[in-house]
Amino acid sequence: MRRYAKGVSNISALETLAKVKELQGDTGGSFKAWKKAALLGGAEGQFKIGEIFYKGSGNQGVDGEESLFWLTRAVKVGAVTSCSPHHVIPHN
Repeated sequence: MRRYAKGVSNISALETLAKVKELQGDTGGSFKAWKKAALLGGAEGQFKIGEIFYKGSGNQGVDGEESLFWLTRAVKVGAVTSCSPHHVIPHN
């Protein structure tokens, strides 16, 4: 999956890879996959990156401006229905 997600612009594959990396405790790998998905326009990835910068998770420091940027993009792309990245509904 990592090889597939690395060379392809598949948001779903990248988000799945990010979740797997999180479960494995690989915060750096998870962040990279979330960031790539976010840059490709994935609302869940954008929300997760915003959350990471808000909390200062992993190797990322707390950055309010960066967090606000990504959370705003996530809201514009999809309707966030709760404070969990697993509850993103695509905007029609």
